[in-house]
Amino acid sequence: MLIREIEGATRHLGTPADWDHSKAACDVLHIADVLTESGPFMVSAWSPTAEELAALNAGAPLYLWIAGRSHPVVALTVGDTSAEGNRAPIDVHQQNETKQEGGIEQ
Repeated sequence: MLIREIEGATRHLGTPADWDHSKAACDVLHIADVLTESGPFMVSAWSPTAEELAALNAGAPLYLWIAGRSHPVVALTVGDTSAEGNRAPIDVHQQNETKQEGGIEQ
């Protein structure tokens, strides 16, 4: 998988201090902090390589790997193909405030 830039990125997470680069690469992860009705989430954007896309199209599963022994709440979603596809999901609280102000986004 390839890490992508995400519009509205609020942080750029670097490699953990104790990461062993001889075992695997660890690049900067661009994230957008988003507050939802379910609480705060960190959203990052990824694209499959051509080989991974071919495997997915052939029915291969997509695996989520998490370091450690405890599993946080996660979600996998698919962006759209428009120019808006690189944007992080809208902050639900901001969206609700916008609706209260006549439904016109500012």
